[in-house]
Amino acid sequence: MLYAPTYRNNNEIALDIDLLRQEHQHQALLLIKLHPRVAQGNLIEDDFVKIVPVSDDIRTYYPAADLIISDYSSIPFEVSLLAKVPQMLFYCYDQQEYDSLQGLQPSWKKMLPGKIVTTTAQVSRAIAIPETFDFQSYNQRWNQYTVGEAVSKLSTYLAS
Repeated sequence: MLYAPTYRNNNEIALDIDLLRQEHQHQALLLIKLHPRVAQGNLIEDDFVKIVPVSDDIRTYYPAADLIISDYSSIPFEVSLLAKVPQMLFYCYDQQEYDSLQGLQPSWKKMLPGKIVTTTAQVSRAIAIPETFDFQSYNQRWNQYTVGEAVSKLSTYLAS
């Protein structure tokens, strides 16, 4: 599992890692990739939790993840381009506060390629009973112009 929350001013990690450890430590590993501006705080690595170094590119972890837990980030756009798309959960425990401070697109809930959960208990249940999502339609909608030829097209344009 890869947990990658977006930036928040309060450095809060609202996911109850102890609860997830109790319920999933025997069948999972939780990678935590914090935003570069968020301090690691009191997060401690153990057999269940691994902290992804700030300097590591999160995209290198996508193919290894069976589940990505995020919130309001752009991660779904990147993940939907993968050949094997992992399950996604959106842990949006602070939707109203986040919307008032950062702002969200009015239809953001309809755009997400996965389930929205608001508590760690819901996260845990969703881990235990995975759901699939049609990433192909999502990818066609959001990445219709992403065909893997950007560098070639730019080179051709610059050479002409």
